[in-house]
This record gives sequence, structure tokens and C-alpha cells, in this order.
Amino acid sequence: MSYRTNLSLYYKIVLLLLSGDVHYNPGPCAICNKAVEDFNAKIECTGCGFVFHMTCVDMNIYDLVNIWRDESTWTCNMCSPQSVTQDSTLTDNCQRMEGPGCQVTENGQGTDNTPSAELHNPFSELYNRGLKTVHVNIRSIQNKLDELKEVLILSDCKISILGLTETWLNDHFDEKSIEIDGYTPERRDRCAINCTKDRGGGVLIYLKDTISYKRRDDLEPDCIEVIAVEIINDKSKPVIVLMVYRPPDHDLYEWCIPFQSILSKIQAERKECMILGDFNVDINDPTAKTKFWLDLIVGQLS
Repeated sequence: MSYRTNLSLYYKIVLLLLSGDVHYNPGPCAICNKAVEDFNAKIECTGCGFVFHMTCVDMNIYDLVNIWRDESTWTCNMCSPQSVTQDSTLTDNCQRMEGPGCQVTENGQGTDNTPSAELHNPFSELYNRGLKTVHVNIRSIQNKLDELKEVLILSDCKISILGLTETWLNDHFDEKSIEIDGYTPERRDRCAINCTKDRGGGVLIYLKDTISYKRRDDLEPDCIEVIAVEIINDKSKPVIVLMVYRPPDHDLYEWCIPFQSILSKIQAERKECMILGDFNVDINDPTAKTKFWLDLIVGQLS
């Protein structure tokens, strides 16, 4: 009986092992019914378990961070004993809730009838040692810069490298327009490469000011959207970080040729490599092109 490895499944397992824990989807905000994204500032009621946008409960970012730091608990108005006596007609999904919940207790211990449970801080893993990287397909940074700053505040600035694809930047945006305190930006706009399309695309990396690095222009061919930086640490080997974007209409075979050349150079230097980005490849698509790409990536991981 012949045995053939399911490369797609193997690749998914490798990605899960490398990425660590996978967090559940908390569902829509109990007030506005809009999606609660990973990058949104949010808080979970320890009484009913509903999730709320920070802004929907009139909470500011600093109070939210303090609750997480102190491992305190928080309950919404519906679950607070005061709100039950004031308005007994509140619906189960908190739709008529107004104002912030005010029941906060220390170290996970409730007071009176307030339910108690530990709040889950989605950034808790960032407090471990090591290089912490985050990638976001931003699809225009211009109107999302404030949200990015919010994410970095929520993480208590523990994110070492924040990589962005599809920044949609061009020569009209100077460095000052994308500044984030505590981070140094390295960008490569689509207009800087040989591309038939001027709009869209673009890659950018924010590196924490405490990180020593150098830009590796020799690993940035003109034909694909990639940024390469080499992280320098006196106590460990250098790590090369690639921030990559492949447009969906760029032929995969053609795109992989210069990308494979980049990886071969890094292998020849015997340096570790960390790849962030959006390849626009459906690994469930059983085509020769997909298998070619998986062979390339998995080969580098192994």
C-alpha cells in the first residue's frame, strides 16, 4: 500500500505549532452588535460572559489596561446589583445598557453578589520573553493609524515587531504621517518596485526602538513587495525578518522565483529567518501551483 503525505494538512499543523495558542472568537459586542475584532479594545463581563467594545461602555484605554494589569474583574450594568434594582426590564443581551459597568474587584475576587472570574487578557502571552511579532493585512493604514496605536497601548508596548501589508502608501505620505511613539518604521511602497499597478499594496514594519537592526536591501528584489531586516542581538544569533506581500494577480510561479532566491541567500548565511505577510495562497486548493508553494515554504521550515 502506497502512502502519500497530506502536505496541506502537514503545513497547517506546522503553522499551528509555530503560532502557539489559538484564541476563540468572542462574538459581537453586546451593545452595538458589531463584530469584536482581535485588534479592538474590548472587555468581557465576568457575570454574563458577554463581550463589549471599550468605547461602547464609555471606558478609556488606561482604565482597561489597569484592569488587565491588576487581574481585576469587571461586570456590566446588567450584572451589577445596582442596575438590576434601577431597571428590571433590561434584555438578556444588554441591548438597553447605558454607560460603563462599575463593578471592579481586585485579584479576581468579587464583592457582594458580583460574579467573579479572571479576565482574559489577549496580550498576556506578550509578557513572556522573546521576540514578539504581529502581522496585520491593514488595507490602508491612513485611516487605521489610531487603531494601531490603540493595539500597542493595550499590549503595553510588548510587541517587538508589527508588520503590515497593503499599506496603500505612496510618495505623498512622509515618515511623520505614520509615526508611532516607541517604534521605528521601515516601509516599502508599491511605487518603489517594478509593478504594473501603482495603487494598493505596500509593506511596512514597525520595530521597537530598543531593537538593534539593519535593513537588508540585498534581500529586497525590485520585482516583489518585501522588506528584509536583520535583528542584531549580542546574546543570540541574528534573525532575518521578512515582511512579504504577494498580490493575488501576480503569477505564483513567477513570484516564487525571486522569493526562493531570497530564502537561498539566507540559508547560505546560516541565519534564522522569520517570515510575516500575506501570500494570497489557498492551501486547500489542490493545484500544482499550490503544491509548489507549499513545498517551498515547508522545505524552508524543515
